[in-house]
Amino acid sequence: MKTNKCNWIIIACALVLGTALSGGCTQEKMEKYKPDPEVELTDETDIWFYEHFQKPFNCVVRWKWDDSHVVSGYYVSPPKRDVMIPVGEMIINYWLEPFVKEGGEEFIKQHFPPEIICVGSSLMNADGTTTQGYAEAGVRITLTELNQYDIRNKEWLLAQLQVIHHEFTHIIHQKHGVPEGFEEIGSEKYIGNSWINLSEDEAIALGMTTPYGTSDQFEDFCELVSKFLIMTKENFSTLYLESDPAKPQLDEGKEMLNRKVELMKEYYASNFGIDMEKLRDMIQERLLTN
Repeated sequence: MKTNKCNWIIIACALVLGTALSGGCTQEKMEKYKPDPEVELTDETDIWFYEHFQKPFNCVVRWKWDDSHVVSGYYVSPPKRDVMIPVGEMIINYWLEPFVKEGGEEFIKQHFPPEIICVGSSLMNADGTTTQGYAEAGVRITLTELNQYDIRNKEWLLAQLQVIHHEFTHIIHQKHGVPEGFEEIGSEKYIGNSWINLSEDEAIALGMTTPYGTSDQFEDFCELVSKFLIMTKENFSTLYLESDPAKPQLDEGKEMLNRKVELMKEYYASNFGIDMEKLRDMIQERLLTN
């Protein structure tokens, strides 16, 4: 998907991007987060985000264009005003509220990023893949393709939610590490940038949920969590955990995935008191009634 060309040319400092299926992430540094000076808000969209994000969770949602917040070397479109509050409601409904209800408000206050950067279009990489979002050192998450907002379009919605939960998981492991023993399960099977040549079945055979998850243990963990949350229990289990007589070559990888899922669930339960099964059920119920 080509990036829309417009009058906004990104000139911020460069960083390396990857792509997770249709969306990638990075943990490289851009500019450090700096709290905004206190000003009187008059814009109704700014006021809405202040009341729903900044005031309760100390998170500033950047939707007015500022090219210092976005990676260099790409033409991108700023988000449209009329999609921003609906996007904010999507974030609340499928990210904030489920984690608050299951993990508690204090968990979100300690882990929610201080900044969310909103971009209207995608970012096109040199290899032809697109980047839909990325996290930076636990302080910033960037979401893209927001001008395509359509809450009734399940493909678009699930792509956004995979990016959201993948990038939020980066913030979690940046603060707490990956589950103990996680990276030891098939650690020799991580293949770095060669992930781009893999099919989904080949990734599963290696014990990862997606080709991008074969990059390293961090992307593996983030892909596992995001897939676990955005897929139904039945679909996740069928695709990643249960033996398929038609594909016996995947059995070893699925055995590793079963072990990783158990470590992941124990990690969230012991560290944060979060039952990942209940969290997934909550998100899936909201997707079902959307």
